Amino acid sequence: YPDVLIVIENRAGSVYHGGRFLVGKAKEIVALCELIKADDLKLGVVLDFPQLLTAENIDPLKFKEAKYQAAIQMISEHCDLIKGIHIWGKKKSATRRWVAHSGNFDTYFCGNQEVKNVFLMGIHEICNDDCRRFLVPEVNSGIDDLASIIKDFTCLEW
Repeated sequence: YPDVLIVIENRAGSVYHGGRFLVGKAKEIVALCELIKADDLKLGVVLDFPQLLTAENIDPLKFKEAKYQAAIQMISEHCDLIKGIHIWGKKKSATRRWVAHSGNFDTYFCGNQEVKNVFLMGIHEICNDDCRRFLVPEVNSGIDDLASIIKDFTCLEW
């Protein structure tokens, strides 16, 4: 299948038996992109933005804007290899535990619109070019949360 697009996604967080994830932090994503370019491989990257926050130890409630923007700046130099973005919300359950892939960006950032906008502008910085990309939303909490995330994207000036 010579025309198949194969992508690698960054991952962080839960530790699985046998080791840690190889591509999670911005510097690891950049290193992967550099290897792809150096060997002229037919590979791309799907950038999971919430996983990037986890890998970079950026708490959505104590958001480190400078750290996030530094990560985005590093990755944006390789935006031609970013073939898609994986996004999802997060919200607290009835027991007050965080549940990934539920909620929307408002629940993820506990209503802090300034932080949500900084997060979205980071996505915009990487994706604001003439490249078409896949949008991979993973929202298990219903159509309203999915619609909210999509609406946040349509409000950006591409």
